[in-house]
Amino acid sequence: MEKNLKDNVDNIDNELIIYDEKVNYENNISLQVLLKGEILNLDKNSIKFTINTEKNLSCTENNDEEYSFNIKFRYITKKTKVVSNAEELQKALDDKEVKNIFLQSGEYKLQNEVITIALKDKVIVGNKSTAFTGGISIKADTCLKGMTFISQSSIIKNNSHIYISNGADVTLEDINIQGNNFENVNGIILERNSESRISIINSSINDLNVGIKVNEDNILGEIKNNDFQNVRVGIGNLKKGAVVEDINKIVNNNFIIKEQGEGISFSSGVNIGKVDNVKIVTNGVRFARTLSLNNNYGLVKGSGMFSDIETKFFKVNNSDELCEILRLSSNGYIIKLLDGEYYGNICIDKEIALIGESKERTFIIPNEKYSDNVFQHGINISSGNILIKNLTIDGKKNSKLDNTVSYFRDGIRYEDDVPNGNELKGICIRNINRRGISIWPETVENTYIENCSIENIDCKQGIYMNGSGKIKNCIIKNSKVGIEVNNKVENGIINIEDNLICKNERGILICTKDRNLEGAKINLKNNFFENNLFQIDYKW
Repeated sequence: MEKNLKDNVDNIDNELIIYDEKVNYENNISLQVLLKGEILNLDKNSIKFTINTEKNLSCTENNDEEYSFNIKFRYITKKTKVVSNAEELQKALDDKEVKNIFLQSGEYKLQNEVITIALKDKVIVGNKSTAFTGGISIKADTCLKGMTFISQSSIIKNNSHIYISNGADVTLEDINIQGNNFENVNGIILERNSESRISIINSSINDLNVGIKVNEDNILGEIKNNDFQNVRVGIGNLKKGAVVEDINKIVNNNFIIKEQGEGISFSSGVNIGKVDNVKIVTNGVRFARTLSLNNNYGLVKGSGMFSDIETKFFKVNNSDELCEILRLSSNGYIIKLLDGEYYGNICIDKEIALIGESKERTFIIPNEKYSDNVFQHGINISSGNILIKNLTIDGKKNSKLDNTVSYFRDGIRYEDDVPNGNELKGICIRNINRRGISIWPETVENTYIENCSIENIDCKQGIYMNGSGKIKNCIIKNSKVGIEVNNKVENGIINIEDNLICKNERGILICTKDRNLEGAKINLKNNFFENNLFQIDYKW
């Protein structure tokens, strides 16, 4: 009779956990193992088994029924305890020799006090039927895996299921916290100014006031693949001194929030980075937007100096809806254009994100109602901190117009006195009369153009960039000039790298009087040129 071990193991990485300290591959041995959180005694009188060098386990019972396990082994060399109630658990937690604790099914709650972890480096593994009903206090580095926390009343120590303090570094995995909508009960609280750290993975936090209260001078580590459902705030109290260790490790979380709630909230003084490179967040819009986009468009709000930031998310499917949302938009809004066609001359004057559903099927097209002597542009930009992504701007796409004429003067055009920090990513710009991207104001800083394709520009440049910024991984072809740059920003740099520039009269045109790239503050790296009349040229 063949069995696969992963059919028998619940929440233990599909591993057979051996917690005897000595294992002999060559001889028959006696082991005690843990399956589904319960002890299974493999005794040589009842079951014979052999572990061979390929790490396979064969067992034969007295009735000669044979079990073959294809398994992966994890050897536990520290002292391990299996416990069945809160008293046994607390005793194991207080034992300096015990490092690994396995919880059998049942309820865990001390009568007159909260279960407390005060010794570091404990690993506690439960299962779906392991339930904490009185909360837990963590004061030392700990890993908890595979257990449930349930509110039985609104009276709970520290108003939280898990209270972290004393600089503890805590990792939670496969945890289920159920608040049962009791007022003011929270999932996880980090004590103020305690320099504690929390990571939580593959868990669910439901029916609570706040899922995770970070508080001042604490650290948010990896927060990944979690569901926050029916909470007022998913992750809150990211305040002065709090640190988001790596914003790209707060990913793929779902936030289903209560009315007037928010997925993530932060305020002035929040920091980002690891211990040796922590910086205060100054660009609140980009910080909020990144969190929202990384977490399924969850609502992120700022307060304090960031009080105007709110990443409200909208889907639109026609030009009228887009114009109305743009008219009402505030800093931080995220607008998704569903596949379809939208008239150009779109004007963006707030710090928002405009994202197409797909570059191949989301089009900005000329409007047939404009007279021939009125300039049309695809998108006009008059704000900083804008993200435009995943769409196509096509000056010949409108079937109601003559398809031999490029009706857009510029694909994307900066207006006067545009602030800094715009991002243009994954955009296709084609069939334009004058410039694909026109960044002509001389004071603009830090425009980032990445993974864009620009082609068929009739009169001038694929990209014209004044100011500082980066052009990376772009394809620019069939223009008079592929890229023209003129950096007049003091201490600013233009980086042009990893681009394909082909079939232009001039590949890159650099404005400098002495052909000194360093003096012009322009860096060229790993660009590929093909079939340009001049690959790199200079003018003054």
